[in-house]
Amino acid sequence: MTPFTNGANNEGQVAACLLLLCLALRTVATLPDDLQDVLDAQHADTSERADQAVRRILLRDIVERVHQANALAYELSFDSWCCQKKFASTTKLNVQRLLYFINAQTCKVDFSRFPN
Repeated sequence: MTPFTNGANNEGQVAACLLLLCLALRTVATLPDDLQDVLDAQHADTSERADQAVRRILLRDIVERVHQANALAYELSFDSWCCQKKFASTTKLNVQRLLYFINAQTCKVDFSRFPN
């Protein structure tokens, strides 16, 4: 008895049946080419599965990349700059924006042009 069948398997009987089956087979001239095509398709299928396993996208990697990209943008933002400067609650928003604008300039500002 085997777990796959309800009857006993006789190995000698199975071998004899396979021998009779092989003797009755007739091949065509394209059999080697057909076999090679099947083997190539199977090899391509297994290599695609291996590539897919390597290229599996993980949600945590995507989230980490988004946070890294947003972190630099937040560091350069007005909100981040205000939090670092810790303005008093009485400082007007327009004054904060003006100071941020002056601080964000890439070239040096000539303060002699401003009277105050």
